[in-house]
Amino acid sequence: QREGRGGRDDIMQDYPTLSELYGRTAGVVGLGSIGIEVAKRAKAFGMRVLATKRDMSVDIGLTEGWVDHLLHPEDLPKLLRESDFVVVATPLTPTTRGLIGETELWMMKPTAFIFNIGRGPIIREAVLIRALKEGWIGGAGLDVFEVDPLPPTSELYLLPNVLVTPHYSGIGSGYWERATDLFCGNLGRFLRGEGMTNVVKKKMGY
Repeated sequence: QREGRGGRDDIMQDYPTLSELYGRTAGVVGLGSIGIEVAKRAKAFGMRVLATKRDMSVDIGLTEGWVDHLLHPEDLPKLLRESDFVVVATPLTPTTRGLIGETELWMMKPTAFIFNIGRGPIIREAVLIRALKEGWIGGAGLDVFEVDPLPPTSELYLLPNVLVTPHYSGIGSGYWERATDLFCGNLGRFLRGEGMTNVVKKKMGY
């Protein structure tokens, strides 16, 4: 653009063919409300979508057509082996703490990327750093960390195959409006003695 070059033939000589998402596989670990939104966006790009879900009695993603294969948490190895992009969207519970470690990272394709938009301790960070440095996987996008904010001494800042964001993946231009609407709706339900939405499941750990 700065050089004033716009001809397709000229540009194609200098730039490689871009990688695309179409036809590739996205694996969503934790098909809750956030996981479903990830699946919707992946499907819009023409991706095959796999997902794990703890409560299989409510298969929202599958019935809406956003997920090609809905899996039990025990089937995580299948998701990891087949996915080109793994998105961790599960909450942090005693069951999910350290869910992704050495065994799981070795299951992934050497070209695959893992993204964590759930909670940092779900992935064993020291093992992930080894995997990224030694090429077990292709790369990572991390919005959450074992210690949050990520300490300035962390090797993750320096790795060329890592994208680090400041625990910000859920913040969009309309976030505060939606959060306010949710709060006001729940306040009205509370005052009327009605059940509220997004109730914390203390027994489940989130």
